[in-house]
Amino acid sequence: MVKATSYLALFLILFSCRKGYDSNECEPPSSLLNGNVSYISSTENYSNPCFNPNNQDEFSFIKWDQGVPELWVGNIKTNEYFFLDSGVYYTPKWGKNNWIVYNLLNNEIYIIRPNGSNKKQLTFNSSINTNPNWSPNGDKIVYRSSKDLSNGYLYIMDTLGNDLERIEIVSGNNPSWSPNGDKIALKNYNGINIYNLVTKENKIINADDNSINFNWIGNDTLLWEGSSGISISCLKSNNITLLSKDCFKKSYDHPTISVDGKIMCREYINEIIDDNNVFFKSDLVLFHNIRFDSKEIISID
Repeated sequence: MVKATSYLALFLILFSCRKGYDSNECEPPSSLLNGNVSYISSTENYSNPCFNPNNQDEFSFIKWDQGVPELWVGNIKTNEYFFLDSGVYYTPKWGKNNWIVYNLLNNEIYIIRPNGSNKKQLTFNSSINTNPNWSPNGDKIVYRSSKDLSNGYLYIMDTLGNDLERIEIVSGNNPSWSPNGDKIALKNYNGINIYNLVTKENKIINADDNSINFNWIGNDTLLWEGSSGISISCLKSNNITLLSKDCFKKSYDHPTISVDGKIMCREYINEIIDDNNVFFKSDLVLFHNIRFDSKEIISID
């Protein structure tokens, strides 16, 4: 993440100077607020990308085929795409060890190789096990489970499914391990929790209550999404900068950052058909620069 880290200063400078957003684009038309609205979906939608930490061109993602969530992997350069599994839940995470960890709709956690081989189930219980994510070197997985508490604790397990630690001091969703391995960022009802695994201290950043999908840029900066759009936070200064503002007609979420600083996310489009019908679709888009003004739609056939 060295190159991504070097982009931080430019991120903050460029986005602090952005122009205001057109409220006509961001707010739903009044005609849609006065009656019942039906949302009509595209037959294929795409979401939840995650870059391979070993290769800036490879990524995993979810393809929604007739409403069924499928796990796929793809390559930006070769335009090759491969199906891995069906019934996927939450964002699959690609580890440094070249395994992908993910949830199925049965609330159990699995790992699989990017070529579709060696699928393994890691959790076996009737509780809800969600939000798995890798440690920096890929030897551990942090996840949330309700097996000991209805609201859920964070657990750390090895790649065989053996629990190594239960983190009781903090509760939340979407855990993400820092590159140096000493901190975990997670969603909390008060904002973003930063839990220190060494000191056992917990820091809360007063961000968006709906902040999720955390991506570390170095050890002191987070890229994440909230109800307003995609943002970046500096943990040392507590500064939060909004990078892309969600609008009714277009919004961006599910960000992931490659080892060379590219950002991929989901672009969600609402197209108004008439006063009572809206067509929506979602694609994966790639931003090659840090201004979010030059994008490439990922064509998945």
